[in-house]
Amino acid sequence: MDEFLSSAALNPGSVGPTFPPMQPFQFPTGPTGSTSATGANR
Repeated sequence: MDEFLSSAALNPGSVGPTFPPMQPFQFPTGPTGSTSATGANR
């Protein structure tokens, strides 16, 4: 178990399916994104 946790923390590539979708999703929806849902509404 320790190996799995450490490998996932050191090698985010192992958890690729979880990281990639989060990065692109947070950028556009983040406050820094000019195309954010909040900016479009206001």
